[in-house]
Formats: sequence, C-alpha cells, structure tokens
Amino acid sequence: MSGIQLIEKLKANPATAVVPVIMCTGMLTTSQNLRIALDAGAVHFVRKPIDAIELLARIRSMLVLIDSFDKIRKQKEELLRVVKSGNKGKNCMLKKMRSCKAIWKI
Repeated sequence: MSGIQLIEKLKANPATAVVPVIMCTGMLTTSQNLRIALDAGAVHFVRKPIDAIELLARIRSMLVLIDSFDKIRKQKEELLRVVKSGNKGKNCMLKKMRSCKAIWKI
C-alpha cells in the first residue's frame, strides 16, 4: 500500500477522517506529486531527508490546529445546547460571552 492509498483509506473512515496527515517522502517530490498528496488528504508535506526542526514545526502547527477545531466544536455544541434550552440558557451564554469579552478586551 502506498502512502497516498493509506491517506485515502484514513480519510474514508469516519473514525480517522479528522486525523491530520503529514506526508514524508523522498520519492514523490514534484509539484504534481505534492498536489496528489494534498488532494488525498495530507495537510503538510515534508521531503526527505527529513529536517527534524521542520517536522517538529509542522507537528506543532497541526496540534494547534486540532486544538482550535476541538474548541470550535465544543463551542458549537454549547451554543446548540443553549439555543435548545430557551431563555435560561441564553442568559447563561450571555454571561459567558461577557466574561470572554472582558478577558480579551474586545
């Protein structure tokens, strides 16, 4: 199985579809190969020989991205819960929003 096939398989499975993939290769290095990897679902591409600092930077950026997506998902779930709960939930959400506004000085 090639790396591209593995990425396609991961992205086809709902349990692993959200896992970010960093493609590392020394063989597929043309712009067309990069496009194929990105189209398959890779989020980053590192050419061999792998530079440890570059790989670490890309991993860190993926971890930040995952954390951001997770926070957005939780906020969406909270907002849906509040909307479904009516006025009581809206007042609670407004208080939370005001506290965030104060923290970030918006």
